[in-house]
Amino acid sequence: MEYVEKNCIYYQTKQNQKKLFLQSHTAQIATFHHDDNRNKDPQLHSHCVILNQTLCLDNKWRAVANHELYNQQKTIGAYYAHELARQLIQKGWNIEWTDDHILELAGVNKDQLDTLFSTRSNQIEAELAQIGLNRATATAQQKQALCLKTRKEKKHHHHPEDRERQLEHWQQKAKDADIQISKDSRKHPGKKYYQVAPDGSPCSLIESACESLTERQTAFYKHELLKECLRQSQGQYDPLEIQSEIEEYSSLVPTHNGRLTTSRQLGRERKIIELAITGRNSQSPLAIRKQVEEIALQQNLNKSQSAALVQIATSTDTI
Repeated sequence: MEYVEKNCIYYQTKQNQKKLFLQSHTAQIATFHHDDNRNKDPQLHSHCVILNQTLCLDNKWRAVANHELYNQQKTIGAYYAHELARQLIQKGWNIEWTDDHILELAGVNKDQLDTLFSTRSNQIEAELAQIGLNRATATAQQKQALCLKTRKEKKHHHHPEDRERQLEHWQQKAKDADIQISKDSRKHPGKKYYQVAPDGSPCSLIESACESLTERQTAFYKHELLKECLRQSQGQYDPLEIQSEIEEYSSLVPTHNGRLTTSRQLGRERKIIELAITGRNSQSPLAIRKQVEEIALQQNLNKSQSAALVQIATSTDTI
């Protein structure tokens, strides 16, 4: 939440009749740690309540403009998971990441664990099955609707002894199912996310993250770079050290709209443009327009698909 306070808290004001969103760097946040879900299954998580007021640069209090909190949801989530993993690793636990980048303790049969302790998830899966769907085929709205439909009213622990009894109950259930968690375990979960380990420095981590991001886009926001660094780091580096290295990384180039790119990516972009320019009117077309239009008709292409096919097949350009 220190990261949120320093990077995601903005407020709205007016200067010269113009609406401005300015960063305040101050927040009031209450964090509540929970260790179970509504079905009383073990589910460690935190609720962070941000008060809707921030102390601004002019020493006035204003409401929080929450757009950046929404923009950085996934980065904040990655930061939370990364730091949890890093501290577990420091305490001697072995961590694995599934292919959807979910943190798991190594050496536990996940299917067995889910059957025993994921009753909320199992409820939703059962409801989806009744309408011929599963998590992969259902829409986010359908899953959300069933989540609300099946969830119980929250029941809170009012006494420490209640939590102690619940912990003993979980431990007994795990023991009866022969589920054992050990720091020495090396048994890996079935769906493992494999990441090529960096060469041992945050700098190489940033370089690898930049390469991953620029495979899909020319420019990216700084928080997207941090998220990718955290994803690849898998708890091996202090996130504050990663952030500091990003600030010092010399290959990053700022763009006019607040994003970043790299000098290597700019070189690729220039080369593509040069190839496009030098390749103009240098090729023979693949077909004449009439032939292409007949094929488009035979294939039942729509108007925009037909236009794209005509442009490709009749072009005399390399690109």
